[in-house]
Amino acid sequence: MAQVHVSRIEDGTSVMEHVKRSTLPVGGTFLLAPGGHHLMLMHPRRALPVGTVVKIDLLLEDGQRVPAEFTVRKDAPK
Repeated sequence: MAQVHVSRIEDGTSVMEHVKRSTLPVGGTFLLAPGGHHLMLMHPRRALPVGTVVKIDLLLEDGQRVPAEFTVRKDAPK
């Protein structure tokens, strides 16, 4: 299962929060990047070494599935 999380600094400490829904205007963009919104794979079935390409279908509110590919990266710098 994949989830979108967002990292932020709260009282000097880095925290992550699960993002259940995001609104994207028509023609808009949604940036996934270390230290901000990012995709987390929860309980992957196998180890995913850095550099592995993972194919994921993103589910839109209207039920449409959008195929996407992501490259596994190291944790964001602290």
